[in-house]
Amino acid sequence: MQTIPLILAALGFLASLRSAWLWYVASGVSAAPMWVQQREMEPVDSLASQQQWTVAIIQAGQAANELNGRGAVWTACAVVLSATSVLATELLKYI
Repeated sequence: MQTIPLILAALGFLASLRSAWLWYVASGVSAAPMWVQQREMEPVDSLASQQQWTVAIIQAGQAANELNGRGAVWTACAVVLSATSVLATELLKYI
């Protein structure tokens, strides 16, 4: 009868590993302008260079935001699964 809490705890642990990985990947997102990605020289025009940096920063922010959002969902799942495991362990004492 103790298998249900064990399974819930294992699923909570796996969910927490997934969330930690997503947080870690999100922290490593960096901004790279188009000329860096395509291995070209930086534009001579300073306005074009600044625009590409702005676009790169916005894109990096969006990518990190997406990963952070998914990490938050997985963290919530881990918390719910772990709490359910503890609750099931306590309830099974009375059965």
